[in-house]
Amino acid sequence: MKNFFKHIKYKYDNNTHIRIKQYCNDNNKLAKQSERLQFLLQCKKFGAIPAHLKHNTKITNMFKQSKIKKEAEKIEKLFHERILKLEIKATITTIQELKKNMKHNKEAIEAKLENNEAKNFFETQANVHTKIRQKTKTTHLNKLNRLIKILIEEYNFIYNEDWFHNTTNIEFPEQSKWLLSLGAKFAIPINKNTNKLKYINTREKYQLNSSAAQTPKLYGLPKIHKEGIPLRPISASQKVPCYNLAKYTGKILQNMVSEEYNIKDAYQLKEKLTNIILDDDEVLISYDVIALFTNIPVHTAINIIMKKWHTIQHLTNIPKSQFLKILQFCLKDNNYFQFDNKMYYQTFGMPMGNPLSPTIANIVLDDLLEETINHLKAENIQIKTIFKYVDDFFAIIKKDDNNKILDHLNKYHNKLKFTSELEKNGQLPFLDVKLHRKNNKIIFDWYRKELASGRIINFHSTQPKKMVINTATNFIKKVLTISDAEFKNKNIEIIKETLTKNSFPIRIINTLIKNYNCPKNQNNARNLQDGNTGKKYFSVNYVPALTDTKSMRAIIPNTNAQFAHKSHTTLRTLFSNTKGKTARMEQSNVVYQIACKGSEESGGKCEMFYIGQTKRTLRTRLAEHEADIKKGKQTTGLAQHMHENKHTADFTNTKILDVERRENKRLTLESLRIQQKGELSMNFKEDKNSTNSVYALVL
Repeated sequence: MKNFFKHIKYKYDNNTHIRIKQYCNDNNKLAKQSERLQFLLQCKKFGAIPAHLKHNTKITNMFKQSKIKKEAEKIEKLFHERILKLEIKATITTIQELKKNMKHNKEAIEAKLENNEAKNFFETQANVHTKIRQKTKTTHLNKLNRLIKILIEEYNFIYNEDWFHNTTNIEFPEQSKWLLSLGAKFAIPINKNTNKLKYINTREKYQLNSSAAQTPKLYGLPKIHKEGIPLRPISASQKVPCYNLAKYTGKILQNMVSEEYNIKDAYQLKEKLTNIILDDDEVLISYDVIALFTNIPVHTAINIIMKKWHTIQHLTNIPKSQFLKILQFCLKDNNYFQFDNKMYYQTFGMPMGNPLSPTIANIVLDDLLEETINHLKAENIQIKTIFKYVDDFFAIIKKDDNNKILDHLNKYHNKLKFTSELEKNGQLPFLDVKLHRKNNKIIFDWYRKELASGRIINFHSTQPKKMVINTATNFIKKVLTISDAEFKNKNIEIIKETLTKNSFPIRIINTLIKNYNCPKNQNNARNLQDGNTGKKYFSVNYVPALTDTKSMRAIIPNTNAQFAHKSHTTLRTLFSNTKGKTARMEQSNVVYQIACKGSEESGGKCEMFYIGQTKRTLRTRLAEHEADIKKGKQTTGLAQHMHENKHTADFTNTKILDVERRENKRLTLESLRIQQKGELSMNFKEDKNSTNSVYALVL
């Protein structure tokens, strides 16, 4: 390194030499301070006071009387906690100052050094930073373990090694061994402030509660438009413990997403660009983030949210400090998944499938845009127009400014990298639109990728014909609304070709196109609007002539009822197998069947079955059934049958009949399955008669 410094001083100047030395020193300090911050935060979390604070502020030795000494100890503890918070605050300030100085020096160094030299220098410094952090982390971890051990000893608990048996290859921390050795029935101390934390109402509490959580499964969706058909990793997070909490938090954070830059769809893009006049030296350009979700800097996102807390503070009763803990729990502590029966943890970014990922991505990219635009303005570089749709940016800029803009976008964070695409022959595709430059204005054509299949719902698909027709109608509307007049004839031919491939009769295709071109029926629109009040919606499986709207009206004559049909069986349910299977006993939200094995007196024969349903895992529910039978309870038909007949339930071969997340539908399915069994069901009579038996035909 000494030779490198001499080389810089000789090749460039003393000022550059000083900046590089300062950058190296700040880089080393930043690594140490970053790990120190983590150590202090862990101390705060566990209620442990670092030794340097205790030794420098010891006041209890001043008093000998026991009562006064106890009061002094309480005061000393509160004082230490306050000092620890101040030290955390001071460390955060130091880190921010170091980052600011390093950023300033980095820009100066990059402007002075040759590209390869600068690149090698910063890569070396990144490696140095990682090594120092790892070494410092180990030191602080040892300190923390010693502090926690002291805390445990202060409680006068005796750790008995015989009460903890480790049958895994994992080395448990001492405090974990101590805690687990206390036994499953050890009662956790009650938090005195529990009753004060009423930040959500009872309804929200039950919505956020998770009683049937499962490990998220990783699966891949093929990217057929890319060479080698790579897989896009998706984490199926619907049953993760924090899934509902993440959705709840996302709704609050969505209000932080900027309306200035974001567009909802191609319709809005056309609306915003229709009247823009282009100068001769301006170009249309798009910027794309490489692998956005897996490169989202979570720490940066949390900092942005805390900095802009005032914009969402009025939307929730949750205080800022508690909201921060929720964010860290959802974004950092739950980035795990299972693949091929092995557990993995995502070390950076966010998984696709987490309901918070799109919102967090938008918040980070909004901040990136604001920072980039401010830097460009300081350099007298103006972006005429810029819009964003998830990870795609569209802009109108001066042609000569492209490289500078791209450099500024890529400087925001080393994990977020952008590529750009300039207009070719006056054309640029963006979203579902191809933008054409014509007479210094932009005209619009509908756009689809070359590899687009053109497949929509087939005309013969067993779904309500209204739904099938609406799919075609919306497709026509999208293509013709986006397209300007000079492209409509061409696109009408594409519409006809696409719908024909999907088995739509040409007569229906022509009628749908004609209806689009006719003036809208204002009376129908008004009637539709007036009829939306007081509607009650019901979801039902679609079976022609049985659960179509006309048949359902006869069963439910409520004029306010609206029926949303869903498919009973699709090709995906038959052939798709992208996700790893969940073990039978770990499945939740199921309707299950338990057979009876009879008894020795009956020769091990009994043809009776019990049908049940549970939101929790099957393993948990079966354990409850076994406990009821052992205790002689008769709260279920299963327990009563086993008790009265001295029979044995065949829990090992329990079958899962249906999987349904929604409770009302699951209860209906349970009732129908009971009716299917008829006299062979051991369920109570009231369980058998809760649903009309005609629906059993659709199972």
